[in-house]
Amino acid sequence: MKHLIVCEALIQAKEQIQTIKDFFKEQDWATDVEYVTEWKTLAGQDGEGGRNDTLLEITCDNNQIGKISVQRFGMGSNSPRWLGDYVHNNKEIIPPNTLENLYKQYAGRDYLESPKVDKPKCKLVGTDGNVFALGGRVMSALRKAGQADKATEFSKKLFQCGSYDEALVLMQEYVEVY
Repeated sequence: MKHLIVCEALIQAKEQIQTIKDFFKEQDWATDVEYVTEWKTLAGQDGEGGRNDTLLEITCDNNQIGKISVQRFGMGSNSPRWLGDYVHNNKEIIPPNTLENLYKQYAGRDYLESPKVDKPKCKLVGTDGNVFALGGRVMSALRKAGQADKATEFSKKLFQCGSYDEALVLMQEYVEVY
């Protein structure tokens, strides 16, 4: 399955695409990576910006999709992000012509539209990274959304997870993480 992701602050990505492909394969995030385009961002609200952000098309299976999803929690601003997530959170620093082109090319193809799910939103990014603290936030969000049965189901599955990464993937199945 193919997906579009944005990697922030990649310098000379086009020239280094083989290194990027090798890295993604080594991490078992994707079976293939293709360079699409890149742009220089505008200065953000806190004066940051002017970095090179790169759009990549990745090919991955369901197991890999979970692994790459988890990266947004632990890699800071350099983490790979889904195109829709990136655009939603960075509109003020994406050059207007680039933003317009992204919408023209990818809107309507599920790349820039929010997924239609009944999952409640849950803030996990930038919070206590302890797996039990995160799990508690997920269960609380589910209960507040009137999904107590799903909170119980999630709790049982959480304790069966064999790793931190597996637990984070499970959390994303139950809530919309931000």
